[in-house]
Amino acid sequence: MKTTGKLRKYIYGITFFFLVLTGFGQMPVYKRYYISDIPGLDWLSQFYLTHVMHYIASAVLIALAVYIFISFLFRGSGRITGSGYFKIFILAGLIVSGVLLVIRNLPGVFFDQRSRQCAKILRFASHYLDWKVARKFE
Repeated sequence: MKTTGKLRKYIYGITFFFLVLTGFGQMPVYKRYYISDIPGLDWLSQFYLTHVMHYIASAVLIALAVYIFISFLFRGSGRITGSGYFKIFILAGLIVSGVLLVIRNLPGVFFDQRSRQCAKILRFASHYLDWKVARKFE
C-alpha cells in the first residue's frame, strides 16, 4: 500500500472515531452515565464543544470523500469492487443524512414530520450498515 493510501486510512479512522465520540456527545450520554466524571473527560459533557467538534470532523470526512472521489476520477486507475460500492453507498448515506439534519437545524428551515423521520431513518440505517455489515468486507 502506498503512503497516501495509509495516510488516508489513518485520517479516515481518526475522523470516524471523533465523529462517533462527539456524536454520542450530542446526547446526554456522557453526563448521564458519569463518563464525564472521569478525570480528563469533562469536555465530553459540554454540548456546544462536542457539537462544533462534530461539525469539524464531518467537514474533514466530506473533504476526504471528495478528495478520494476526484483523485479516482482523474487517475482512472484501478476498479471498484462490489464491497467498495457498498462502502461508498453507506458513506453517501451518512453524508446525505448528516447534511439533511444540519439543514433542518438552520433557523427558518422547516421540514415536515415525514421528512424528518426519513432523514433519521436513513441516518440510523447507514450507521447500522456501517457498523454491522461493512466491516465484514475488510
